[in-house]
Amino acid sequence: MFDTVTSIATVVCSIIVLAALLWVFYQRWRVADVPQRQEMVEGAVKRLVEAAEQMYKQPASGNARFSWVMNRLSRRFPDHEWDDLSDAIQAAVYHLNRDNAARDAIIHRNGVTRNVEQ
Repeated sequence: MFDTVTSIATVVCSIIVLAALLWVFYQRWRVADVPQRQEMVEGAVKRLVEAAEQMYKQPASGNARFSWVMNRLSRRFPDHEWDDLSDAIQAAVYHLNRDNAARDAIIHRNGVTRNVEQ
């Protein structure tokens, strides 16, 4: 009995917290001007592209990564055009690859063999 009540309370609290977070995000979005909204989209794109890189590590999984990121962005920013989101994803992937290549070049040049955090 106690476990059931605890489980139900946990679920209800989680739903309330999620609803509060969504409300806060919506309010921030509603009062933001165009440059702030663009910054919010770019931040979300960057985080999602990095997450997709971690989730889909197998070679030639670019389409799966793109689909995963686009699906989440389309749900989070339904008022944005697909082409604009696609361009933002491609830009984020370019910057991520450029940063990774620079990090790998430094590691190679310095002869570091352990993982180096950015």
